Amino acid sequence: MPDIPSDERAKIAAIKNVGVVCVLLKLKRPFTQNFWMNINDPRIHIPGLIEYTNLNPLDGNAIVYAPFYMPQTHPKYQRPFAEFIDETLAVMCLIRPDFDPKAEVLAATASRYEFAQTVCSPGFYDALPSMESKVAGLFMADTSHYYPEDRSISESLRIGSELARLAQRQSAVPKSAPRPPEFSCRNQASRPVPGGRRHRGAANYGSRFIFSLWFSFPMAIVLAYLVGMTVAFVLMRHYVFEGHGKAVGPQIWKFTLVNLLAVAQTLVVSLVLARWVLPWAGFTRHIDAIAHAVGVAVPLVSSYFGHRLATFK
Repeated sequence: MPDIPSDERAKIAAIKNVGVVCVLLKLKRPFTQNFWMNINDPRIHIPGLIEYTNLNPLDGNAIVYAPFYMPQTHPKYQRPFAEFIDETLAVMCLIRPDFDPKAEVLAATASRYEFAQTVCSPGFYDALPSMESKVAGLFMADTSHYYPEDRSISESLRIGSELARLAQRQSAVPKSAPRPPEFSCRNQASRPVPGGRRHRGAANYGSRFIFSLWFSFPMAIVLAYLVGMTVAFVLMRHYVFEGHGKAVGPQIWKFTLVNLLAVAQTLVVSLVLARWVLPWAGFTRHIDAIAHAVGVAVPLVSSYFGHRLATFK
């Protein structure tokens, strides 16, 4: 497209990808009972075998997929497809010496794709082109925009929904109006459970083990929660909610009020589980750790909405 600005074109061209040659086999019967079998063997150059029909059965036959990932410049990448098919069958015979390709294989094919896996170097997120182009009405995204997540159906749905939201937003804005802020991972709508809460939970849960060396279980829970609160406030203010440009004072006391309710939830749930529920259920090991893990998880949702609707509004 000749209308794409040079800076956008440069960002697109800078994205590097690993290629893949895909071998697809149709067998008379399943090769294994697994959907996905990872392979870690220096003699084998494929990372695994995927049997789609073990997840979604078809007509009684088996469909097996074998990927050969490599740079597009690798000498092996341009080999004839027949050589990749033969190598895959040899691998299957190595895994299962009783496997007979002549008797079991009904059909075989292969394909080559240059953009199988994005190469994510340091600073990759900031280098990505925007999904909303400067060209009016043009929206662009591919699997590189899944970053920092990996390729998955859920990420495809998320990116598709975000593209639709961007297109709908642009169509609703008068041409004379300034463009709204671009979608960012800092937007709280981009993740149902924001990263600030996950890091807060890790800091909370991990520090409790340290405090338990000197304090009782209830006191260690409270002190660990204070550590988690501090971590969460910094991360949520700068990376989850758009609160980093507002007065910090009101945010601190609202944040404290929301977390007073949350620490009460954590304390009550942890103590009830540790003192009564888990012993009654027959647990004898790691009772405090299990109880505290559940206690930390319980207020995640209520705290998130409290901060979204009050603290950082």
